[in-house]
Amino acid sequence: ENILITSPLYADSFPSTTLEFLWQFGDFLSTQDNLNINLYGIINSGFNDGHQNILAVNILKNFAISNNLNWKIGVGIGSGEMLVGMKSAPWQKGPKKPAYDALMQIKNSIEDNISISNDIILATLKFPKRLFILIANHGWKIQCKNNYGVKPKELYKKIY
Repeated sequence: ENILITSPLYADSFPSTTLEFLWQFGDFLSTQDNLNINLYGIINSGFNDGHQNILAVNILKNFAISNNLNWKIGVGIGSGEMLVGMKSAPWQKGPKKPAYDALMQIKNSIEDNISISNDIILATLKFPKRLFILIANHGWKIQCKNNYGVKPKELYKKIY
């Protein structure tokens, strides 16, 4: 049996819904005997660097160990929001390649039922960090205006 848990990153951890699921799933697992379940994880963050996901991936790894599951591979992918804007770009080359390679490690492990020595993979898209930050700072301003009808300057107004 294989279980793949995917989640966005929220403040270096998981959203409360994912944490609640882990608590309830852990309670269920404690009532089961002779489990042979492989656990994989994929964490996606909007931060540029994949290493921002390390705490969340380690939470999953510790969850697996404490619940007698077979920890296989955890992947932390940075620049997740950028993937939305790169839908037509190929995964096998260019900026998406590090994420592609990491996801292929999980795919191969599941298909071949193998473990790898590097069980935590942190992938950062190949994209200049300065440009990423510039685009991200521009993007939230557009979202603010389009979704809420608020100009960025209005966010800095004192309301008292």
